[in-house]
Formats: sequence, C-alpha cells, structure tokens
Amino acid sequence: YKKMEEFAQNSTVPALFVHGDDHKFTIDHPIYYVDKKTGYFGNRPFVTRLQVYGFPNVRAVEVKVEPNSPQPFAFYSLEPIPWQYKK
Repeated sequence: YKKMEEFAQNSTVPALFVHGDDHKFTIDHPIYYVDKKTGYFGNRPFVTRLQVYGFPNVRAVEVKVEPNSPQPFAFYSLEPIPWQYKK
C-alpha cells in the first residue's frame, strides 16, 4: 500500500491497480490525503482500484481503456465461471 501512496503523490496520470484481496467486487479511489494548506481531506481520483471477485463467486471483469477520456477505465462484470476447488 505504501508504494501505491508514493505513486499517487508523485503522479498525475491515471493508474489502475487490480487485486483480489477480500473477494468482493470493488471499484474505488483508495488513496487519501490531507491538503497541508487547507487541512481538507480528499482522495486522488486518478488512482483507481479494481478488487476482483473471488471464491465462491468466481467471474472475470473486462476492463476497457479510453486513454483520452477524463475517466479512462470502464469495467464490465462477466458471467460467473463454474469452478470447484480440488485438493
């Protein structure tokens, strides 16, 4: 997470971080900061996180990128994939 914070503080280009930590489908802007001049608390909207599905709700997420758009990432949840854990 520290590396993501460092990246967000030093970058002004849109970035997408993808992971599968809690197995809940989530799209958000998780990097927050406090403006030292105003004291206001906010997030860095150009850093987007996609947390993908996990067991038992395994499915794919399609990501489309429009580089010239203010919000360049679009997400599409695909149908569940039949899957069973085998030992």
